Amino acid sequence: MSYISTSDGLDTLKSTLESLNQQKEGSAFSAKGEIEVSFGFTYVSSLFVLGNRSYQRERVATIPFKQGILQTVLEDSFKRIPQIHILVKFDEDGKVIALELMDGQQRFSSLLDFSNNEFPLAPNLTINGVKLGGLYFNQLDVDMQQFILNHSVDAVWYMNLKKEQISEMFVDVLNNTNDMKPQEKRNAYLGEFPEYVRDTSRTTPKGLPQTFKFNPLFTRAIDSKGKETLSHFSKNFKLNARMEVDQWVSQLAYLSYPSHDWTDGISQQGHSKWVKEVTTGTGAYAESFTDKKFMDKLLSVTKELVQSVPSAKKNRLTAMFTHMMALYYMNITGRLNSKASVTKSVFANKFISVMEEWSDKDKALFRDETTYNGNPMPPALELFGGYNKNAIMTIKSILDKSDPVEYGVTFTDDASFPKEWIIKKLEEQGGVDYYTGLPLDIDNAEGDHYVAKSQGGKTEYSNLVVCSRSVNRQKSNMSAKAFLEYCEQFKLEK
Repeated sequence: MSYISTSDGLDTLKSTLESLNQQKEGSAFSAKGEIEVSFGFTYVSSLFVLGNRSYQRERVATIPFKQGILQTVLEDSFKRIPQIHILVKFDEDGKVIALELMDGQQRFSSLLDFSNNEFPLAPNLTINGVKLGGLYFNQLDVDMQQFILNHSVDAVWYMNLKKEQISEMFVDVLNNTNDMKPQEKRNAYLGEFPEYVRDTSRTTPKGLPQTFKFNPLFTRAIDSKGKETLSHFSKNFKLNARMEVDQWVSQLAYLSYPSHDWTDGISQQGHSKWVKEVTTGTGAYAESFTDKKFMDKLLSVTKELVQSVPSAKKNRLTAMFTHMMALYYMNITGRLNSKASVTKSVFANKFISVMEEWSDKDKALFRDETTYNGNPMPPALELFGGYNKNAIMTIKSILDKSDPVEYGVTFTDDASFPKEWIIKKLEEQGGVDYYTGLPLDIDNAEGDHYVAKSQGGKTEYSNLVVCSRSVNRQKSNMSAKAFLEYCEQFKLEK
């Protein structure tokens, strides 16, 4: 079993790693070893990678945490800093090009940051009778400085891991006993989709160049208590540096995924299973994120919607409420149909007013209504507590009681009726053909202009009737009234 150490310097380390790599002929393997603080400090900018965001949690180590790491080193007792895990990256010629810290970043970077005079030792710290409290690295005597730089941290070195194996190591092995949130684990799956989520939802870390496209929908602000908040969302959308915004973006992608019905809702388990499936192996996003253009457009629409909400109503814009607003917009326009025109302020204010009206206990519109699963309906705003099918379907049923035109939706004259409208209208017609009165399956249903487009009829919900394809072909450009008379003449059942 090989033992890998940095004590003999960079050239020796590279030679050892490259030799082992050649011996294993590209197969995945690991080896025990160690890494000195001085090595990381010397090569952190050229070789040693601390900031791979696939492994990184948003939460950064606190000063007391960092000071505790230094105290452990200086006490030099039975206590040890837990081992770190390093992934060796090779180029096509088998030469070492990078050492990525897969686990232990907060611990090891604490040692590097102290050596770079970024924080002092803990107040009142005394080691072997020597008072060190509040001192920075450059204030220590030379022997103590050297003692810290020579300190070795136990390490496991990994080579030739495929991206699926890296994800498995991070999620299922290195972090299977800690307090990682589901989104922090989803973040570790390697591929363009998790990268898109990170790039879209997070601001540029301090000290790093802007290398990714942050979406201004998630612009941060600092409140009166010094807490970070989202400028465009409710203050109740809590940020605790646990990838809350990442999760919001990833949830939206899941719910709007072409093969998903957004009204089915989402669970943490189902969400994680989906991310793994689409980003690994032969998944839809294994090689690229093919729905980036659609997601960018949906996020852009969402930004316009939330910006049009009056300040007095901003408190409504919680995580789920904003999701539902964006998804219903998608639904009512037929997946952002380019032929749909929507006045964003009308849509946003109508959405909010409907939810508030159906929450008004004096009006009590909900009192004699039931939820999707048949239980008594609560005030509508109480439905935004969980992403389950019952809640979402009930919310949608309330919203559907209003004509799409009330949401500011219009279509160009050459547009077809969205499928969502056709489904809704067919339900209103009792599941029968408008003209013949015969039972009609949605797969054979088409939207027809009651007033024909040739006669000035608009693609509006109020001008929609649903009939079968064959009946629609017979009608052609006739008005609905004339066609009903035609049907009567030829004794077609109505």
